[in-house]
Amino acid sequence: MPCYTYQRFDTDQPVEVFMTVAEMLRRQDRSGEIILSKADGLEKDGVRALRRIDLDIAGVGAATGWGPGGLHSDALGVHPDQAEEAMQHADSIGVPTEFDKETGCAIFRDRGHRCRYVQEMNKRHPELTPIVDRDGGYSDP
Repeated sequence: MPCYTYQRFDTDQPVEVFMTVAEMLRRQDRSGEIILSKADGLEKDGVRALRRIDLDIAGVGAATGWGPGGLHSDALGVHPDQAEEAMQHADSIGVPTEFDKETGCAIFRDRGHRCRYVQEMNKRHPELTPIVDRDGGYSDP
């Protein structure tokens, strides 16, 4: 599920919101302004914020690339509510992998770990579209 970064008008702090593209188009006006709520993880309803595409591109908030604990992959991540379930599934396929409980990013120790995870997921779930990690390099699946 896509993650969008907004900057709060009241505190100037960035806020990440996970929602579908359809939901983003419905909630956000043409200027990029949105009204955030407790459902978006805030302490109160009615918080005005402005979309910050530059922060999305810069990776502020959503961790992609090398970060604490290893290589963070947004592309192989899950919704934050599914992080625990994803960790259990990774254990069950023989490639223990952490998932950040705040962002949902998959956290790999190194590129080899990511490669093993992708290969095992593709092998065990042939009915699904093969996984190709957009954060990977030339030698990565």
